[in-house]
Amino acid sequence: MDFGPESDAALREFADADATLADAKLRNLADRGGLERRVEAARAALAPFYERLVVRALPPDEMDALVAAHPPTDEDKAKAKERGGDAAWNPATFAPALLGACVHPEDPDDAPLSEQEWAELTSKGPVSSGELRYLLQTALDINDRSPDPNLGKG
Repeated sequence: MDFGPESDAALREFADADATLADAKLRNLADRGGLERRVEAARAALAPFYERLVVRALPPDEMDALVAAHPPTDEDKAKAKERGGDAAWNPATFAPALLGACVHPEDPDDAPLSEQEWAELTSKGPVSSGELRYLLQTALDINDRSPDPNLGKG
């Protein structure tokens, strides 16, 4: 999201319009057409401040090669051991590499960010740490090939 006075105002308008519509629905008001149009207009005004991204899984051999290219340091292993786990990779180098490989703009005419650009974003911003953590977890989740115990055998 683009943070600034315009985006803040657009976000406030959308939140207010959406809350007003939700309240009207709770009160069972029949004439909500104007409120629905206000929500849609607010959503449209907010859209330019967001960039939609697509996260795609890598083929298994590419994911394995990416993990192998970013082995954990001794410090990473020690930290993981303190937490009772194992370190599979070096988070400082693996995260930008995974994001560079898996995250693409929704518009196919836009170039995806490189590993170096992701490294800069993950270390200096302007993307929030929460957004980055969510994006990284999404990339990890779609590349996870662990068996699902809830899946049937047939």
